Amino acid sequence: MLPLPIAQIERGPVCDDPGDMPDVLEALRGQTRRHGILRLSVMPYWAGEAKKRVERSLKERGFSDVQSYAGSHVRALRLDLSSLSAHDPFAGNEFTKLRKELRRSERAGATSRRGREEDVDKFRGMLEQRLRSEGRRTPIKSYYGALKDYFLSCESQRAMFVGEHEGDAVSAIFVTRHGPVAAYAAGASSARELSFSKMVQPMSCAVLWAKEQGSTSFDFGGMPMQGDTDPKRNSIALFKRSFSRTEIDLVHEHVRWF
Repeated sequence: MLPLPIAQIERGPVCDDPGDMPDVLEALRGQTRRHGILRLSVMPYWAGEAKKRVERSLKERGFSDVQSYAGSHVRALRLDLSSLSAHDPFAGNEFTKLRKELRRSERAGATSRRGREEDVDKFRGMLEQRLRSEGRRTPIKSYYGALKDYFLSCESQRAMFVGEHEGDAVSAIFVTRHGPVAAYAAGASSARELSFSKMVQPMSCAVLWAKEQGSTSFDFGGMPMQGDTDPKRNSIALFKRSFSRTEIDLVHEHVRWF
């Protein structure tokens, strides 16, 4: 079986204004044909009114919506960081569940801290254990080197946070800032059965770090699409909703054949 030449832009193309998208797509079309690519997948990261404009531009240029429940996320959860009090950031009824989870983790002796170079190897162990248990491929070695170089190189723009229990790392997350928005980029937790949420402390630290750095909102990443019944994706969503309930819809994956 002969594989077809395909190209994918998972969170792009990126441009300053949705009004630029027609020109960007035209340039992409030319490059796609020039390189003999038969299938092009795009997924610009726009929400709100901009999302509607971008999806209209895609359809007008022959792209079709191929989004599936198991595809890259097209719903995200965001927290308005300006709503957090400097004195008691997680006060209020909307954070009742979060405060309970934090207290449970503290009673169990869990802690969290900023990540260091050696913690990337710990993240690798947790991630690859999970992927293998799911029958999925693990990233190539250079992926972890890139994580280390990117997330540990600029403390005001990017960060890694690690959750620990009894001297062992039980979770790790990576966060980055883009303009006013801070975003959860990647994370993994150990397979250990514990009495508390392994992610709650490092994620809380990431939120407070983002606010301290001047970000105005925090993007927690993927949420299930309407109608998605997958138990794992919904379990992750339940955890994220302890931080916020403000969900946004993003542009779906669109594909064009040439």
